[in-house]
Amino acid sequence: MPPPPVSEVEWKGELGDPERGKTIAFSTPLGNCLACHEINGGDQSGTIGPSLMNYGSRDLPYSYTYQRLYDTRWYNPDAHMPMFGTNGVLTDSEIRDVMAFLYSLKDSDHKE
Repeated sequence: MPPPPVSEVEWKGELGDPERGKTIAFSTPLGNCLACHEINGGDQSGTIGPSLMNYGSRDLPYSYTYQRLYDTRWYNPDAHMPMFGTNGVLTDSEIRDVMAFLYSLKDSDHKE
């Protein structure tokens, strides 16, 4: 069975709840972001994906992050990241929660 077509999405609206986003990002059955990414406050993170440490300090547009989470193949057809939105793994609200969590991560959060 071929993969679904690449979904281009448009950012509209507001960010969600950062606490719910953290729960989703750190939850194995939901986001499971720690399997591949290093994230502030996460234990035993993976290194196959880029670090998300202090993500909020990068000043990336919401539209970029929303597309990456919804269907990252728009930017990289060979990406190994799940298509959270296209495959219905996360709802739009859950994606916005994860975004709120990521944008809450600032340089001042990093503790050596």
